[in-house]
Amino acid sequence: MSESTVLAAESAHIDPIDCDSTVSYRILRNSHEDSKTGETRFRISATVQLADCSRKIDWYFGGDHKQQLAKIDKALSMLRQFRKELNSALSSVAKKKAE
Repeated sequence: MSESTVLAAESAHIDPIDCDSTVSYRILRNSHEDSKTGETRFRISATVQLADCSRKIDWYFGGDHKQQLAKIDKALSMLRQFRKELNSALSSVAKKKAE
């Protein structure tokens, strides 16, 4: 017998004016009973979803614990760098408009 339990799920609208973009995640605990031994085995699977208008990206996380956390850390680092660079570019344009 197999069973999935939602451990955590969240969704946020990040751009409600233009296409109602969303970011969401879901973490599942999957259990499976081995028919030979009767032993129940567990596995965690997770998905992050980015949606914008008609496009959707599902980013699956499963497998090695450390590799999955490293993927998240790298993505967060890149998003922080993007935010910094975008802020700098927007500030530069705003400064030129004010001159």
